[in-house]
Amino acid sequence: MHFRPGLNYLQWGIDITDSATGFVTPAATAAPAPAAAVPAAAPAAAAPSPTDIATAVATAVAHAISSAPPPTITVTTPAAPSTTRLRMLFDPTSLPVDVRTRFQHKQDRKILTTVIYTAFNCPRDPCHNMHYWIDPGLEKTICADGAIFFHIPIDEKMVMKNPVPCKKDTHASIRHWYQTFQETLMQYEVYVHPLWLFRKNHGGEWGFSVGDGPDDDLPMPLRMTCQQSSILIYQLLSQSTMFPPGSPLHDVVANCYGNGLKALKAILLRSHPAFADEPSTLVTTYPKQKDKSLLDYKMEAEDFLQMHAIVQGHSRELDDPGELDIFINNMKYNTFVQRVT
Repeated sequence: MHFRPGLNYLQWGIDITDSATGFVTPAATAAPAPAAAVPAAAPAAAAPSPTDIATAVATAVAHAISSAPPPTITVTTPAAPSTTRLRMLFDPTSLPVDVRTRFQHKQDRKILTTVIYTAFNCPRDPCHNMHYWIDPGLEKTICADGAIFFHIPIDEKMVMKNPVPCKKDTHASIRHWYQTFQETLMQYEVYVHPLWLFRKNHGGEWGFSVGDGPDDDLPMPLRMTCQQSSILIYQLLSQSTMFPPGSPLHDVVANCYGNGLKALKAILLRSHPAFADEPSTLVTTYPKQKDKSLLDYKMEAEDFLQMHAIVQGHSRELDDPGELDIFINNMKYNTFVQRVT
């Protein structure tokens, strides 16, 4: 029996062995492997030069641009100008005095006088002694009666949607229809010559002239507009519903073969004082109401006064006391109406 050396008596019996070789000697612990050699420190990197920095930045920017998606480009088409918008922007105070006076007279719908047959009196203006006024920007023309026409493309779609039929073919009704037709189409940039600007023995088949002369009714820039307008006008006048059934005006239009402006003059031949051999005979009898509506009778009375102003050279409005007395006297139920002064 062997005792392990180094044990005290309290630890006897522990790790006792009968081995012949005595105590087992623990295996020697392997010596740790020698540590790997630490590599030598790398030499410090050299600082980048300004050229290197610039090259790197340029490369990065080029890469960012090439990889970015292309920008979306939105093309905005400017809205086409309209007569309504141009009228809102129009400043009448910018007109020469005589032009502004006629323009305002027209806007107030007062009876026109023979002054519309005289040239504009606007010294130092390029349109002095002309029968029209055109602005320096060639955007608008004002006719001798004060009517204004803006130089913008024709709105064909709106023209064909608004035919303005003539309901009656009496002389007064034709003149009233013509004025409504003219004002409506000029809103859509179609030129129709103002009713009372037609002059005797003037203007050829259209009844008015276009040019740069002192006697011309319109400036040269509107010639193409007039030609385009004539085509559209003929298309409107050729519609079967434009005039009353059986009216001779259907044949009058058909004989003009596509020339709408010529057709308008032909329609007026029997009803306009400029084309009558004896125009004074058109204003010899005051209209009477009879079976007409009060509105139709008023229209006819105002037409008579306008005719009288053009033929006789002086004008009186319907609110003139003398004219109002005649108007009331010719009413169907005049005993129930009394003028209040």
